Amino acid sequence: MTQIILFGGLHTVNQLLDGFTIKETPSSNNVKVIAVKPKSHELFVQFRRGDSESYLYTDVPDEIMHRALTAESIGKFHHAEIKDKFEFTKITDPIFVKVEKD
Repeated sequence: MTQIILFGGLHTVNQLLDGFTIKETPSSNNVKVIAVKPKSHELFVQFRRGDSESYLYTDVPDEIMHRALTAESIGKFHHAEIKDKFEFTKITDPIFVKVEKD
């Protein structure tokens, strides 16, 4: 499994996101992480609400993925350009697991 620095610590990343470009969004009140995988046209969004609700969107055009990564407000962009516009799967497995130091 891949390990990356997120949320101020080392985390193991669920294999579901293998090959994705992952971006933490600390300035967003709604979205915690966004990740894209242009080759397969997949976009992953993890929200801050609840137990870090996560969704994997499919058949997302390259332009939308690029704009999502560069959006001034990813929450507003998600609501206007992604939500209810693409097929999605709600992810219930943990995506980022903090690595505890011994």
